[in-house]
Amino acid sequence: MTDNANLLPLPGANVVLLDSDPLKGTTTDSKGAFRLEGVPLGRQSLKVTFMGYKEKIISNLNLSSGKELVLTIGLDELVMMMDEVTIRPDDRKDLPVNEMALISARSFTIEETERYAGSIGDPARMASSFAGVSIMSDQQNEIVIRGNSPMGLLWRLDGVDIPNPNHFGALGTTGGGLSMINNNTLSNSDFFTGAFPAEYGDALSGVFDLKMRNGNNERWEYVIQAGFNGLEAGAEGPVSRKNGSSFLINYRYSMLLLVDKIMGTELLTVEDVPFYHDLSFKLNFPDKKAGRFSITGLGGVSGIDELDSERDTSEWSSDYQGSDYHFGTRMGTLIASHVYYFNKTAWLDSYFSVSGSNSYVNEDTLTISNMEPAPQIRQNAWEGKIQLTSVFHAKPNHRNLFDAGLNLQYIIYNFDEKTANGQPELSPLIDVNGNTFLVKSFFQYQRKFNDFFTLNAGLNCLYFVYNNRISFDPRLSAKWQINGNHALSAGTGVFSQLPEELFYFVETEMPDGSFILTNQDLEYMRSFHIVMGYDYLVSPNMRLKVEAYYQHLFNIPVKKNEPAYSMLNFGDDSFSSIPVIDSLVNKGTGNNYGIELTAEKFLSKGYYFLFTGSLFQSYYKGYDGITRNTAFNKNFTLNILAGKEFCIRKKNFLNLDVKLTWAGGMRYVPFSTQQVDEHYYVRQNDWDEAYEDRRPDYFRLNIRAAYKINLRKMTIELAIDMLNVTNQKNIYFEYFDPSTGEIETVYQLPFLPIPLIRFQF
Repeated sequence: MTDNANLLPLPGANVVLLDSDPLKGTTTDSKGAFRLEGVPLGRQSLKVTFMGYKEKIISNLNLSSGKELVLTIGLDELVMMMDEVTIRPDDRKDLPVNEMALISARSFTIEETERYAGSIGDPARMASSFAGVSIMSDQQNEIVIRGNSPMGLLWRLDGVDIPNPNHFGALGTTGGGLSMINNNTLSNSDFFTGAFPAEYGDALSGVFDLKMRNGNNERWEYVIQAGFNGLEAGAEGPVSRKNGSSFLINYRYSMLLLVDKIMGTELLTVEDVPFYHDLSFKLNFPDKKAGRFSITGLGGVSGIDELDSERDTSEWSSDYQGSDYHFGTRMGTLIASHVYYFNKTAWLDSYFSVSGSNSYVNEDTLTISNMEPAPQIRQNAWEGKIQLTSVFHAKPNHRNLFDAGLNLQYIIYNFDEKTANGQPELSPLIDVNGNTFLVKSFFQYQRKFNDFFTLNAGLNCLYFVYNNRISFDPRLSAKWQINGNHALSAGTGVFSQLPEELFYFVETEMPDGSFILTNQDLEYMRSFHIVMGYDYLVSPNMRLKVEAYYQHLFNIPVKKNEPAYSMLNFGDDSFSSIPVIDSLVNKGTGNNYGIELTAEKFLSKGYYFLFTGSLFQSYYKGYDGITRNTAFNKNFTLNILAGKEFCIRKKNFLNLDVKLTWAGGMRYVPFSTQQVDEHYYVRQNDWDEAYEDRRPDYFRLNIRAAYKINLRKMTIELAIDMLNVTNQKNIYFEYFDPSTGEIETVYQLPFLPIPLIRFQF
């Protein structure tokens, strides 16, 4: 049990197991720790009280026999102690972990990443159920937030910015085919969709602020599971029971690759088997005198090889030409953190982290007349970061909270791309390497005028040493809790983000044959947000929320010779040549606006439901100043989720969950084909009609069934996710074959059952 602001322990807090007969309870010890024995299996709720703090109720704790339930509970200090003021118990499961977030933010739990049908343990796929968020495609977990490009998302882990934590994540993306984040290792985390606090910088649209939980510091526990995400094994336990230190580790291996090695590719329904594996861990060392230490690690490797040279020519996609394609990614991050308390009102968080990410593409072509692969593309991109971060916190009294932070990033980069471009040998297109610094700093202040009105103000600053560009981004938000059931909130601010570093090093060929850097003076992309929200707590377990927002984007990179181009469409398949766009200038703009509705019943009495709906518009202007739809202007998104939990024989549980998604289709650039050689065609995009039309609406129905068996010292869970139950043919993209000029429609995933089995002991 800790204070929510400074995380110091609260000894003597009362903890009561609700609905227990006889009443069961305890108090926290000098370390703020407590233990309840003999609690029945299944859903349980706790009430926590402590003098001078808001009462807190934690509902729907899922207790199983194979794993101890370890909780980290934070309490909020009361501002006023008056007999006539009644404070409603803090039972708001939608509120974010970060108390500086007053609007466009919510927390999510480990259970939600699985419970929502189709999430398959992936935080990004789970977040696509929230208002204002939509997934790019079934094959990828990149998300679109309020009509923005997926590149506007920032990933954080345990207080530190991290590279894209997804397998098969290409250069400049924020998603991929599968998350490296293992939901078995997560604690409650936050997700932001706009107007986020000043501590978050270098992002335009949203933030995933992930927290890895501490391992059990009293007993050893293990988990083994097999499912879509892979075959995995994990362990946790105490390093020293006396000091309360612990460890947590989990390793995952590609399930498809394992099946292929055991049974062979012929028994799989895929031609090319993707491979991946990842590792995550956390070491936690609490210490009263020296502060708290922890070490967090995350890393993974993934790739896929599509080799026409190993297939019969009748299996080629083209009658004339085949290709060998190799794509792979690597990512790793190591974070060392320390919290030092000067006293009860001031403390310092310090972080040192090392991270790196790499993606590569190798492509060779071969023909029926010449089966020897000829090199066509060699692309290798690598970026490493060394970060040193310090955040000072001060809470002089229960009304005021100050945060100030400084983040130094030493960036090492290497970008290398070679293409044949119709020639017999590869020629360099990009070949740069070097290093630079990015300095991030912030200040934010929270004032609680009373227990009903809170005001946050802050300033975020970015300084990019490479071209001496600096930005100052003010932020402001407020929340008025009118009474226990109704609340109004608002937030505004300016947000800046660097374009992908690769763009700064793209060279332009001059008439005399020389090359110069034409993007090195690019400014930050910037966005102004304003959001207003109304929250109605219908009952302790049901809420209604409405948010309206407007975003103006400016300083967006565009290009004179391609007047319809804008970096706001980064991530759309129409710009296959994005990495080599040169001569960019910051003259583009954009506007996003919309309204979102959330109606949610939290899990209670064995069932829950979630309804989210979004109506929005997303426009941009390229160099020509013409207003166009962005590629991500789907116009509407609707999600309906519901689930029911059945208790069987007092210790086993059956869960049935359903999710329906209906959304506008992605917009596209129409194109035609032109033959330029006997076996070579080119694609000609019609930029005059760019993004005028949408593809057909996206519809998907997912169903999940899970059965949990609680044995004496083990829990066994059997589950199956049935994706796209109606086998809807949602369009993914149109594939153009340059060797034949033919256009093929590629569809998203068909009906796909995904089983899972998990053992916890």
